[in-house]
Amino acid sequence: MEKLLAVMAVVAVQADYTQCVLDLLQIASHATDFQSDSVYSKMFFYSGKSLNDLGRYEDCNLLSEAKYTIFELSRQPWVVLSFCGPSSCSKEDYYSLASGEAAFEVHFSQEEVQEKWGSLSGGAVAMVTFISFLGLLVLIGSVAELASRPLSGTKTVFDNGIWKVFLCFSAVSNFKRVFAGRGTRDSLDSLNGIRVISISWVILGHVAIQYLAYSVCSNVVKTPDYVEMFSSTIIYGAFFAVDVFFWLSAFLMSYLMLKQMNARGFPGFFVPVVHRFLRITPLFLFVTCLFWSLQKYLGSGPVWYSGDLSNDDCYDYWWTNLTYTNNFVPDFRRNSCIGVGWYLANDMQFFILSLPVMYLYGKVNKWVGWGCIAALNLVMVFSSLGVAEQHDLNLVMVSESQKDLMDYYYVKPYCRVGPYALGLASGFVMYSYKKKLDTGETYDAFALKIAGLFERFWSRVGLFLAGLGCFSFLIFIQYTAYRYPGDNFEFSSWSRSENVAWLSLNRLFLGFSLTLMFLPLVLGYFSFIGQFLSWPFWNPFANLIFCVYLIHLSLIEVIYKSQKMGVYISNLNIYKDAISVLLLCFLVAVPIFLLVECPFGRLEKLFWEWLKKKPKD
Repeated sequence: MEKLLAVMAVVAVQADYTQCVLDLLQIASHATDFQSDSVYSKMFFYSGKSLNDLGRYEDCNLLSEAKYTIFELSRQPWVVLSFCGPSSCSKEDYYSLASGEAAFEVHFSQEEVQEKWGSLSGGAVAMVTFISFLGLLVLIGSVAELASRPLSGTKTVFDNGIWKVFLCFSAVSNFKRVFAGRGTRDSLDSLNGIRVISISWVILGHVAIQYLAYSVCSNVVKTPDYVEMFSSTIIYGAFFAVDVFFWLSAFLMSYLMLKQMNARGFPGFFVPVVHRFLRITPLFLFVTCLFWSLQKYLGSGPVWYSGDLSNDDCYDYWWTNLTYTNNFVPDFRRNSCIGVGWYLANDMQFFILSLPVMYLYGKVNKWVGWGCIAALNLVMVFSSLGVAEQHDLNLVMVSESQKDLMDYYYVKPYCRVGPYALGLASGFVMYSYKKKLDTGETYDAFALKIAGLFERFWSRVGLFLAGLGCFSFLIFIQYTAYRYPGDNFEFSSWSRSENVAWLSLNRLFLGFSLTLMFLPLVLGYFSFIGQFLSWPFWNPFANLIFCVYLIHLSLIEVIYKSQKMGVYISNLNIYKDAISVLLLCFLVAVPIFLLVECPFGRLEKLFWEWLKKKPKD
């Protein structure tokens, strides 16, 4: 900062003596006057003294003669100089003092925030009103449930009409659902622990990315050193955690659909899609509107002027979250209206695609179904190859090509359908295995042969270790790419052909590794692992995961863009912050679960019950 003031002073001497210039000269002259109580000494003292030192934002804003100023030199990584400058200086004054084309952007943090978000917008008022309305429904439903308790066992007014709707919002019964298990204890309970561990890993990865690319780091010059550390590799692997959810989603869909098909027949192509849409859309739409309308009012700080940038796309593309096309719109890329929305778009697209696969497998021919699984994996490999080759993509998530990697590869269903397809196949195996145990019937001989691979102890141990080894290899081999970031973060240690090969094949091997690790667990083997993952401790966290996933990225943005000082990048700080963010997300998820997810889930069930009872013409 002393150097910055010296340069400004030299330039100011050569410039016209405007009030801004005179005030800058006064600050420069008081730079070493530590005993003075003058406003100029305070302005110097409240300014940052080095790159990414954010100074004393709040103290500066208390000075009527001062205006807290950010000189933004770079956005990714974020490099800034903070200056408690005189209120007499405008942005044009600073640009003119740069004597030529400025290599920075000037932001008057508090002033910009007040101009943009000084008062609640119409959308914010509407959202607060809607939340209040939901709260009223929760209150009415809770009182109604408590009032009906003394009358338990007898038919009451609360069993009819509108009161059934109100009871869906009761916090009394819905809070119990936070802690509820599945009702029957079996090997599927182990999926709860897997889901909680996976969401923790996702949040760890996003906190690390926030540090590396979207936060003001006080030790920004050490960022390349951190990226090169082998201990950071587990964080790169967090991008595989999302594929765990795809595998789990497909497995449950396949297994439960087969049970339904063989009990009541194929449900058709329309009803399951409507059911899934009604199940996930209310919460997704609520979270979209919540952060689109209110996120800008949830934080403050030196860099909060950018606190709502991630939601800018909502103004034009909010409807893509409703139609689950946000991973293709606009221009076949993606939009950032709720950053995690691409996952739900993929999941919905996979679900729709899986219905004909399930029909062909369950009603036409088992081998046709298995052929579809193989075809989906081949489509993924060759689609990924073409995309990676065409756009010259680099596997590194913080490289110069990161935006293209996200837009054309990471969020596209045809580039990551493999783990989902192998999850469907695992559902085939699980259903055939259970049917053989329960009835002795051979539903699918090939699926039983796969299940049979895990019957012998050393065989299943070997397969499990092979899956774990492959999974570990996929994570840690990336170290050789991240190890050499280069001067401009181009990460060129892997050749173009190596990057293309990796991007084409990594999720194929990932799908197989997840299958080799998870399939023996759901089949009931490795009971000591299954018991740990099935521990009731996981239940409340597992029940809140959908909500946590939807809100975590927005909360991370609020937290880190409200920073009053630069964060210090280190493994300890990233892991510590990730734990704090994880706990905060689960805490925030509880009221949203009670207001939206659980009530609307019960309403959807009530809707289908009403349709079944409705007399047909």
